[in-house]
Parts: sequence; structure tokens; C-alpha cells
Amino acid sequence: MKPFNKTGSWILIGLVTILWILVTTIVGYVAVVAICSEYSGNSGWFDTVYSNCLDGLAKKDVWTLLIVNGLVVFISQILFLLPVFRFNPEVGGQKSMRTSMVIAAFWAAILTTSLLMGVVAIVQLLTGTLDEYPVTLYVDSEALVIGEDLLMTIKDEFTWIFVLSLVTLLTSWLLWSIVLFAFIARRSMPRAIRRVTGLLVAGTLLEILLVLPLEAIIRRRAECYCGTGSFQMLLGSVMAATWLLGPGLFLLLVFRRPAYWGRFCPDCGYDKGPPSSQPENCPECGRAWKKERDPRPEKGPR
Repeated sequence: MKPFNKTGSWILIGLVTILWILVTTIVGYVAVVAICSEYSGNSGWFDTVYSNCLDGLAKKDVWTLLIVNGLVVFISQILFLLPVFRFNPEVGGQKSMRTSMVIAAFWAAILTTSLLMGVVAIVQLLTGTLDEYPVTLYVDSEALVIGEDLLMTIKDEFTWIFVLSLVTLLTSWLLWSIVLFAFIARRSMPRAIRRVTGLLVAGTLLEILLVLPLEAIIRRRAECYCGTGSFQMLLGSVMAATWLLGPGLFLLLVFRRPAYWGRFCPDCGYDKGPPSSQPENCPECGRAWKKERDPRPEKGPR
């Protein structure tokens, strides 16, 4: 397997990019429509989601959200995977990894903020105040994209809830960025990217498993479930899962090719050359190359 920046790979990357954008956008759109739909006994789940998807595509605002959100998701995915695409001695390195960690920190902040919203929903459920203090961070953020008046329905007395949610998101983003910068300080590029992606996937799956039963309970008791913390938690989890669909699958395919990483330095991408002539240290960055242990057990004396 050759580095991704070599001539001849760009056509394949372009085709994969188009497919990537389409799959991510379609999956994200269907997932959001599914969790926003109300189901009745007269129509099945598939029929309801299918009908609502078609109705949404007939609206200009929906297309605006699809285009804007699709570009944001795709560009952030590319920035996150930049160290992998630029894995060569000339341009790879720690700077690209910092960019990746800023992107990863944002989605970690989404999960953190969504989890806190879920805790708020539990408190509201226990105190009987589900419909008194609507939590609508993600809904109102999307309203900005299509030009609707932010906080139009919760002006004055409830504005502080949106502001507090936004401050929580930004603060979490900053804290996670610091944590992830420290995390990658002494780790090589392939291992760091793979580990962070794995942690995000695990956190997203865990959050979805936690929010599904909570959302099912709250939908039966709230007059408008779209303003509950559990619904915001579900939205955040689905957004993170949709974003991870690209990097997660890409890294899964890449890292199932250990021969590639065996041929190139894990820090800077320098071509190691034939195993018989490999030096002990990388001539480009000085990293010590550890010889791989033979996976076969040593045979002892008979």
C-alpha cells in the first residue's frame, strides 16, 4: 500500500470522497428524521420515516441544513484524518495531529454536553418540571442556519438556559482540547488517532444506550419532547455517531493493513526500505524502530 499523496491515488480518493459525503449526509438525515418523528398505531416505523423524509426534501430549509451541515461534517472529518492523508516526511507530524485533536475535542464536548442534558432531564422527570424549562441548544442552533429568530419561543425568561448550554459546550471543548493535546504528546500518529477514535466510538455507543430508555419514558410524560434534555442528548449522540461514520470506517480499513505501517516510520512516514537493510533509527526523525517480535512461540529444548 502506497502513501495517499502519491500520483494515481487522488482519483480513488475523489471517488471515495463523493461516496463518503453522500452516505454520511443520507444516514444523518434519515437518523435525525427518525428520532424527530412521532409514531402512531396506524402507520409503521418505516412508513412514517419514509414519508417524513420525502416531506422534508420538499422544503427549502431542509436542503439548506443538509448542505451546510454536510459540508461542516465532511470538512471536519477531513481535518481529523489529515495526519493520515499527509503521512509522509515532508508534511506529516505533530501539527496536523493537534488539528485532529481540536476536532475530536469538539465531538467529545458534544457528548459531554449531551450527557449533562440527560442528567437535567432526569432531574426534571423526578421533579415534574419537564415542560417548564425547555432545553433547545441544538434545535435553536439549527434555527440560526436557516435564518430563524434565535430563542424566538423562549425569549426573556428562558434565554439563560440556551446561553448556559452554549457556555457548557464551549468550556467542554476547551477542556477536552487540553486533555487530548496532553494525550498525544508522547504517542505516535497512527496509535494516537486510532485510540482517540476508539474512545469516541465507545463514548457515543454508551451514550446512545443510556439515552434510549430515558427518552422512551420522557416522551410519554412530556407535552413537547423536543424541548427536553433527553431529546437533546439523543440528538447529540446521533450527530456524533454520524460524524464518526466516516473516520471510524476509514481508520478501520487503514489499520487493518499493518504491512503499510511496517514499511513506513510511524512518526514521520519515512520509507523504511527492505527489512534486511533497515537502520536501527529513522534517518528522517530519529525514532528508534523496534524490531517486531516473532508471533510464533520459541521452541524449547526437547
